Amino acid sequence: MMAEGPFPLLEAVGGRQAGAAKDLLHGVEALCVVAPHPDDETLGCGLLLLAAAERGLPVTIVCMTDGSRSHPGSATWPAHRLAAERRLELTRAVRCLAPAAKVVWLGYPDTGLPTDGPALVAARGRLARHLPRRHGALILTTWPHDPHGDHASTARLVQVARGPDHPARLFHYPIWGRFLEHAPAPGFDRAFLVAGDTAARARKRRALACHRTQMSSLIGDDPEGFVMPEWMQEHFVEHPEIYLAA
Repeated sequence: MMAEGPFPLLEAVGGRQAGAAKDLLHGVEALCVVAPHPDDETLGCGLLLLAAAERGLPVTIVCMTDGSRSHPGSATWPAHRLAAERRLELTRAVRCLAPAAKVVWLGYPDTGLPTDGPALVAARGRLARHLPRRHGALILTTWPHDPHGDHASTARLVQVARGPDHPARLFHYPIWGRFLEHAPAPGFDRAFLVAGDTAARARKRRALACHRTQMSSLIGDDPEGFVMPEWMQEHFVEHPEIYLAA
């Protein structure tokens, strides 16, 4: 069962013809996905990661935070244990989608990305080292209007790390912004939808299941902890991936 809408972003792209991953990857020589948390890479870009791997493209996945605050009330899964598990989950999911990908774990605290001052400058420098600076590269990161602080901060960090004259193309993938009831309209007219065949969607489903702390009832002692509803998991597997041109 899906939550009630309407959802402006999904409505805006609903009549658009979805393409194949190869269309967005045309001319791409390297792919970099910047994810705020472990699982965003699969939710937002699983089909494209799979297609890039099948084409033999160099793939880098940069995970910004440790994802350790999804179950703050759990006694059996304190933050350090959860962070370690989420790192393993990311490794397993990436192995399912793009086995040869390079995974960069920056490890900032969940909800603790720097937003100003020297810490922001340092974060910008750390991230910039992993962004492919070449024509033919494609960088994907979250949508600045996603209603989650880490998603918005990650988008801003990618923007400042790229600088004004960066040759790589940049697209944003919305996660929570898909379900905003009052979403800003800019960029919808430059949306690119990527659909996968049955086999590709099955691989994405397996990769998503690797993130078991977020997608299952594995952690049973925090009733307020985050678990993505089944209808939402199904949406991200079955609905085309959405990429908005920066």
